[in-house]
Amino acid sequence: SLGVNWTDISLNERNYNSIATSSSGKYCSTTVQGGVIYNTTDYGITWTQSNNAPNANWKKIAISANGQYQSACIQNGSIMHSSDYGVNWLTSNAVAVNWSDITISASGKYQSACVNVGNISYSNDFGVTWTQSNAPSDTWSAISMSSKGNLQTAVSLQHIYRSTDYGVTWSVSSGDIITNATSMIMS
Repeated sequence: SLGVNWTDISLNERNYNSIATSSSGKYCSTTVQGGVIYNTTDYGITWTQSNNAPNANWKKIAISANGQYQSACIQNGSIMHSSDYGVNWLTSNAVAVNWSDITISASGKYQSACVNVGNISYSNDFGVTWTQSNAPSDTWSAISMSSKGNLQTAVSLQHIYRSTDYGVTWSVSSGDIITNATSMIMS
């Protein structure tokens, strides 16, 4: 049975803070707080440092279903994206703010990211360009989307919001409650 036995892969002691895995498990990337990004292309057996991801205060990383497209947000920084399984990284046009979470559709085309004490932004070109949505400024802590990317949910300490148009427009959920949520997931 899967997940019963675990193997120490000895990446040394680092402050790993976010990890994302492709649907097959073959591709996986992890961020290091105050460090770089590491990738595996062999189901986690061996890990290599990405070519040009800078030392940064990485907050979260997200990966498409096939692993090809990846994006990672930097706390008090921008959002970087990769289209080659996390090997090389480019800086997007996202403004440097206190990003708190990022999510990606199965195809990688649709992405959204939220800001702690700020707004929600979206991308419909694999994370290359970002546009601020109509979501209000809030203490956004987590964001998630369906595999297609059209349905999205975001939570703050005070609210639950939803989008049905790939993160472009947001409205308060009918079940809005004070959540104190710090994480969420969507099927």
